[in-house]
Amino acid sequence: MLAFVNSIVTASPLISDGHCDRWQPGLVALHILGDWSIAFSYCAIAIALIYRTQKHPDYNWKLLLFSALIVAGATTHIMEALTLGHPLPGFSVILKAIAAIALIFLLPDLFKLVGSPTFICDRQQAEENLRWQETLLRSMADASPLAFYVVDNRSDEILYFNHRFCQIWGIEHLEAAMQRGELKNNEIIPDCLPQLVDVPAFAESCKPLQTEENRDAIEDEIPFTQGRTIRRFSTQIRDESDRYFGRLYLFEDISDRKQAETALKESEIRFQAFMDNSPTAAWITNDKGRILYLNPAYYRQFNVPNSYQPGKTDLSFFPAELRQEYLKNTRQVINSKQTLEVIEQGVRRDGSPGEFLVYKFPIPTTTGQLLVGGVAIDITERKKAEAEVKAQQQFLRQVIDVVPSAIFVKDRQGYFLIANKVSAQMHGTVPERMMNQREHDFNPNFDLAHLEQYLTTNQEVMETRQPQILTQEIMTAQGEMRWYKTVISPFIDAQDCVQGIIGTSTDITELKNVETELRQAKERAESANRAKSQFLSNMSHELRTPLNAILGFSQVMSRSNRLGNEQQEQLKIINRSGEHLLNLINDILSMAKIESGQLTLNPHCFHLPLFLDDLERMLQLKASEKGLQFIVERSPNLPTNVLADENKLRQILVNLLANAIKFTSTGSVRLGVSCTPQPDERLTLHFEITDTGPGIAPSEMGLLFDPFVQTTTGRQSMQGTGLGLPISREFVRLMGGEIEVDSHLAQGTTFRFNIDLSKSASARCKPRSAHQRVIGLEPNQPPYRILVVEDDDESRLLLLQLLQPLGFQVQQAVNGQEAVELSSSWKPHLIWMDIRMPVMDGYEATRRIKAASQGWSTIVIALTASAFEEERCEIIAAGCDDLVYKPFQESVLFDKMAEYLGVRYIYEEENSTSYQLSGISRKLTASDFSAMPLEWIANLHHATLCAREKQILQLVEQIPESDWFLAKALKDLVNNFRLDLIIDLTQSLIHE
Repeated sequence: MLAFVNSIVTASPLISDGHCDRWQPGLVALHILGDWSIAFSYCAIAIALIYRTQKHPDYNWKLLLFSALIVAGATTHIMEALTLGHPLPGFSVILKAIAAIALIFLLPDLFKLVGSPTFICDRQQAEENLRWQETLLRSMADASPLAFYVVDNRSDEILYFNHRFCQIWGIEHLEAAMQRGELKNNEIIPDCLPQLVDVPAFAESCKPLQTEENRDAIEDEIPFTQGRTIRRFSTQIRDESDRYFGRLYLFEDISDRKQAETALKESEIRFQAFMDNSPTAAWITNDKGRILYLNPAYYRQFNVPNSYQPGKTDLSFFPAELRQEYLKNTRQVINSKQTLEVIEQGVRRDGSPGEFLVYKFPIPTTTGQLLVGGVAIDITERKKAEAEVKAQQQFLRQVIDVVPSAIFVKDRQGYFLIANKVSAQMHGTVPERMMNQREHDFNPNFDLAHLEQYLTTNQEVMETRQPQILTQEIMTAQGEMRWYKTVISPFIDAQDCVQGIIGTSTDITELKNVETELRQAKERAESANRAKSQFLSNMSHELRTPLNAILGFSQVMSRSNRLGNEQQEQLKIINRSGEHLLNLINDILSMAKIESGQLTLNPHCFHLPLFLDDLERMLQLKASEKGLQFIVERSPNLPTNVLADENKLRQILVNLLANAIKFTSTGSVRLGVSCTPQPDERLTLHFEITDTGPGIAPSEMGLLFDPFVQTTTGRQSMQGTGLGLPISREFVRLMGGEIEVDSHLAQGTTFRFNIDLSKSASARCKPRSAHQRVIGLEPNQPPYRILVVEDDDESRLLLLQLLQPLGFQVQQAVNGQEAVELSSSWKPHLIWMDIRMPVMDGYEATRRIKAASQGWSTIVIALTASAFEEERCEIIAAGCDDLVYKPFQESVLFDKMAEYLGVRYIYEEENSTSYQLSGISRKLTASDFSAMPLEWIANLHHATLCAREKQILQLVEQIPESDWFLAKALKDLVNNFRLDLIIDLTQSLIHE
């Protein structure tokens, strides 16, 4: 400025002035600079005074006036500088005079204003306020959930940021460096990028914000990782002069808000879906009853026009009386602010009246207004059903009240839900008082122990869903002890849930008394039955033991060649009589077994064709004696080996066939046997016995299988005991079949039965020789030691005489004690052990012998006269390997020893077809009859044709002693059922 002034004044060495003609240039410049400085000072004072007008509005006009005078004074100095060469002294003097006058007038107020402390401290206060505002803004920015970020895009400098910005972008570790100004915007971007889901999209959105020309403010949402959403707001920062300073970014984490918005939206969708698909009518009204919302079910349920628009009208489509009721209930909800449950009448979609269960509830709004929501359930049909159920319950009540038993229903805790009059009478109360109570609540005599038992049983029934039966003696309310049978079943509802129990209690006191009497009678009967069984067992033993000696010694004596024909015949009579007596004993014992339920099967493998052959041979003679044809028909598919109870099957067939032969006078008896194969190697055998006898009267068919009962024909025959058919039927039933009878008077009778068997391919199932007698032991065998243990002298002697002649080494003992001692020292191969003996019985002896055998196995076969199955089980349990019943056949003993020891025998030669006399190599021929007259031969032929065994033997007795061979041969043929050979020989002689 000084240089500028000098350049002006130096243009002329002298400058004229009003007071001075000449001024030195240096002084002139100094004068001009002084005027300008004073003018600027005046202006600054004027500006300060104008600023103070904002602080002191009460001095506003005075300060403005004084500021104008000061500006005027400044103007005079400027004019003096500008008119230095041509001064205007009048103008300057006039302005200065006016300013001086005004100053004198304003001076007191100015002194008052300038002298106040407020004026002195205004600047300091302004600065302090500025600093405080800056601190406040910084604190507010740091505490704000918004992230602030200001960047100068031109220099890439970070002008401002807060702590929240570093948190959102995960760059807290850079915050200190950023505060020190050590980092620029591009240097922090790499650390921010991991927070982004889509970096390229974010970079693309930032490009328009990098230029100063883009003045647009933007607002968008940026997806961050971990499901976060960040809202971004950005705008340019410019001052009043529109100068650009940078760009401001605001970031806000709105993840929770977005989740809430999403949840709210989903909730609205769910609510709308629920309301759209709800079968229940729902609505919302205001406090005036105007409908604001109806769900689709409302249109379907009520008679509402489809064109109805909620929010525009009231309930005008309903009848007036219904509208009043609806509005009354709505106001009640508004006033009470409580949910209301009420039954309202309505008009259904089809126009029919209905009843609806309505729930109305208050809905508060943000404005404080209360709306009313409601749902309506059509219960018209339910009301009808309830009425029907009530009628049914009344009917059911009448039904259960007439039942003589107590009927009740209880819940899961044992409280009564239903009870009939009998239940109430049992406890001395009425059904109504029993509801929701337990027995002891209204029956003081009821035992709590019984209640606990009831509750335990009820729990088991509910858990298992299986009924249970309780029999208890309960004291009634009248103090009387009564027996009740209670059946408890689960109470299951329509949803298959167990809700309790249903029970019935029946007074069985009288029945209990009868049961007590029956039990006592049963005990007496069982005691009598045990006595009978014991008697039968003793009788069996007492009868079989001597019978064993009778039949046994007859077999021993028949071996002797020194007996004459007459003695041999007498032995056969003894043997047949003994067999008959044995059959009677067996029938009685079998009947006793049937009555006591002790009948069991003892299956074993046997040869079916040989079994039928034996049966045919056995009965052929009896049929021939009566002149009957005995026919056995076998189907070609019969198996060879079967597994069944051979003895019982034989007894069945013998009983049926013997009866058929006994009651048939002329004609024939036929046995048919056929087979039907079954799966799994099983088969069914079919038996049919047909005769041409007198038949059975229809009136007697019901008595046919009764024990000890005979038909008229049976009684007329004076034979039998009436046990054969009952025993046969029980045997068939035991084998899984049933006997069927078909009979016609004067035509005959047919018995049929089927039994299920198993095929058997066992090697032990071999055919036995039918008529071969053991006469010795094969050579090259070890000496077999046989111990006979028997207390009965005759039975023991019988076994010795059967075994010793064949070559067995035999020792004997009379009781179990001796048997144990002999077994220990002599070590026999096989022991025939009697069961009933003094000192030590066979059970104990067998147990001791089996326990003491070390490295030596002794076979023990029991000999018993008992036919009861329990004794057989005890015998096997004691350790016996097998048992044989007395009386026994010698062949059975020899077969058992062959089975267990492998003994091989020498047998007597089998008779040939033309008959070969034992020990004599000669055949019976027609020439042997030469000494007998023709009349005798004709009588013999006729007796043989009629199978009259007694007449044949009488004729044989007429043969002279000199023709002993003829007599012996004829007797042997009769005994061996070969009457056919006698018929052939005598017929040829008669024709000659």
